[in-house]
Amino acid sequence: MEYYLAAFPADLHDYPHRCTGAFGYEQRKLCGNPDIAGLVNLLNCVRLVICLRHAREQANQENEAARVRELADLKEEFLHNLSHELQMPITVVSGFAQLTGRMMDDKLIDRAAVRDNMRRVDSEAGRLERLVMQLLDAAAIENGSFTLNCREMDIAELLNTVACVHFPVMDNHGNTVAVDVPPGLLHLYGDQERLLQVLLNLMSNAVKHTESGSILLSARLEGSSVAVTVRDTGEGIAPELLPQIFERYPKNRAAGGNGLGLYICAQIVQAHGGQITVESKIGKGTAVRFTVPIMKWEVEQ
Repeated sequence: MEYYLAAFPADLHDYPHRCTGAFGYEQRKLCGNPDIAGLVNLLNCVRLVICLRHAREQANQENEAARVRELADLKEEFLHNLSHELQMPITVVSGFAQLTGRMMDDKLIDRAAVRDNMRRVDSEAGRLERLVMQLLDAAAIENGSFTLNCREMDIAELLNTVACVHFPVMDNHGNTVAVDVPPGLLHLYGDQERLLQVLLNLMSNAVKHTESGSILLSARLEGSSVAVTVRDTGEGIAPELLPQIFERYPKNRAAGGNGLGLYICAQIVQAHGGQITVESKIGKGTAVRFTVPIMKWEVEQ
């Protein structure tokens, strides 16, 4: 029986006769030697392993290159969308400031119109401030300078504060809001300002995407953590958006946002040692749930 060796790393078909100077019958005889045959088989196996490894490394490199290109495209799209979001409040503030200035130059000043313009300016200035703060938070998260100022807080008070802030907006959308915190569930440990930021963002999203429906803020004790849920009966989120909804640069951005808010929410929760998840069905609503440890030592571990 004859054995053949494919090129490794060059053409080793004539390896036996190059080692011995034999040709023809002597070469075939040498290849028929069990020891040489075993060596040939071993080298063939080694070659196969190396070829597979090279193929895998090449595939990994190609995948990484594709991922880098995709990330660059997502960053470019994000910056494009962000520039429009920043431009809009600046344009509105500038426009109403000029309009109010012209009204002040007139002999007859419509005070009601001036107050309305000032309210619009204040609203857009607040929107611009939130966008800038989101950018600063995202930068702090990425460079590792994001910190928490943790202490004990009343979870029921926190949820009621979020509900009260949104009461006027809820009326405009025809929504109702309820807070459900069982008796005895009083305190958790965390950064109150940051957790309030998370809840305000989740509540704002719920209100924005719910019309003539209901929103429930609830908290439950789960082991050594408190699970907080913001549940709405709104339009829901498309299934293809759910896996990437908390990513820095989501591939398919939901309408009406730059994606930074939910990314920052997820990072705040994870910094507390908790987890954040989302469940949603189109036309049925969305529930965003996150956990926060109760005690100080659980956050520090």
